[in-house]
Amino acid sequence: MTCKRSKTLIVFPWLIQHSIITFFCILITLPASSCDDNLLQPHTACTQPYVCGSTSWGIWYPFWGDARPAFCGREGFKLKCQNNQYSLMESGTQNFRVSTINSAYATMNMARHDLWHGYCPGILQETNFDENLIKYMQNVVFLHLFYDCSDDISLEGRPNSINCTEGTGFYTSPLYGLQLPNLTNTCKKRIQVPVLSTALQDHIQNRSDFQQTLNKGFDVEFKEVKKPCIQCFYSRGICASDTSNSKFVCFCRGQPRTLTCDSSDGTHVPLFLYYY
Repeated sequence: MTCKRSKTLIVFPWLIQHSIITFFCILITLPASSCDDNLLQPHTACTQPYVCGSTSWGIWYPFWGDARPAFCGREGFKLKCQNNQYSLMESGTQNFRVSTINSAYATMNMARHDLWHGYCPGILQETNFDENLIKYMQNVVFLHLFYDCSDDISLEGRPNSINCTEGTGFYTSPLYGLQLPNLTNTCKKRIQVPVLSTALQDHIQNRSDFQQTLNKGFDVEFKEVKKPCIQCFYSRGICASDTSNSKFVCFCRGQPRTLTCDSSDGTHVPLFLYYY
C-alpha cells in the first residue's frame, strides 16, 4: 500500500508577538512513519482550531470542545459553543462566558454566566476555577455582594443597594472607600465576584449600569499551561494532553513525547506556517 502525503495549512497566531511581526513561510514535507490512521488521528484532530460564530482564529491548546477532542486540550479548558454566538467554559458546577481569548499572551476575558442576566442568581456560589491553571490578572478587583440582609440596617435608597426576591442586599468593594455597617453579621448570604477595576471605577464615577460592570467580566492568564506548548510547536509537534492524568503531551509523527519532538539535526525551527 502506498501512503499519500497531504498538506494542510496551519496558522499559529500565538507565535506572533509584540508589535514587530515577522512571517516565515517554510514548506516542510514530513515523511509519515506509518499509514496507521490511529497514529495520524491526533494530528488531524488537534490541528483544527476551536470555532464558534465569528471566533475562529487562533484558539488551540489548552482549549478543547466541539470539534476538538479532549486530548487536544487540557482539563479545565473545555469550551462549548452556544447557538453559534458565544462560548461557555465549564469549571466544576459553574459556567463562564468567554468574551475574548488572546493566545499570543495566554490571557482571556470571561464573566460568570449565572450573573449575566441578573445579580440575583437562584443558587449563590463563589467564583470557582482551578487557580493552579488560571490566575487573576492585576487589573481584577472583587465585588462583595450581600444578600438577604436584616431590617437592622437601612440600605434602601443607597446607590449600592440591590433588591432580590429574598430581600434587600448590598454590594461594595474597597474601591468605594465607604464606611459600611457590619454586613457580615446582618446579611445571611455573601459572595465575591471578580470584575475589571476599570469597569468598577466607571460605575462608581459615572454611575454606569451595574449589570454591565458584571458582564464586562474579568481578565485571567494561563501562561504556565501554555509554556510547554511553545517548545512543542517549535519542535514541529502538536500540543495535547493525556486525558488519564491531564499531563502535557507533544504529539509527534509516530508517537507522543513528554515535551518536544526529536529533531534529526538537533535544531528547532520556529514555524509560523506549518504544513502537514
